Amino acid sequence: MKGTGHYGNMYRIVPFNRTDDGTIETSMIRNIIGYESRKYSCAEINQYESGQRVWPGISVSSDVKILGITAVNMGTMDGVDPGNEYTSTCVDIFGGEIDGDGITIRDCVAVNPYMDGGGAPYPINGPVETQTNNIAYADNTTTKLNLSTFIPASDSALKGAGIADIDLPTDYYSTVRINPPTIGAVEAYKAFLGRLSPQGYKVKLFKVSTT
Repeated sequence: MKGTGHYGNMYRIVPFNRTDDGTIETSMIRNIIGYESRKYSCAEINQYESGQRVWPGISVSSDVKILGITAVNMGTMDGVDPGNEYTSTCVDIFGGEIDGDGITIRDCVAVNPYMDGGGAPYPINGPVETQTNNIAYADNTTTKLNLSTFIPASDSALKGAGIADIDLPTDYYSTVRINPPTIGAVEAYKAFLGRLSPQGYKVKLFKVSTT
């Protein structure tokens, strides 16, 4: 999923599942690109509403796994009334964590996120049980993202800095992830002979004769 200029969290999940035996499922969010949101983040995990939907013997709060988000120039606050600004980055956690659930967030990058009240940029807004390898940058100087395709340059700081995950085999463009993968929603492309190869594979051209 990709969104530009959205107001409100682009992707919102209320993590619970109906169950007869108490089995906890995992809800998955992966390969999201957010660009120049007006307010709020790429994704929200709404734990408050999840808690309202958990009934003994009927439903349980589910686990959540978020992998590979790229959030760029978030929180322009275009049209937002003064005093209503809010942190806009990769992920919002609303309502805190609920007993019995688990949140894992990995390999997400925020470039120039909006931090309400200022301060150093960060990729996750709220408490998380497990977060690994999520990073935020004040600008695009070292991430070197193409702001049309969001493909990192071959010398981007994101390339090869990720952690391989069985639940993230491909990127936003269905490109197979290399190992170690690129942080964010899009795998870095390698340049060669003036061309770009999605997985960095060497391409050979053959002339075919029909005679």
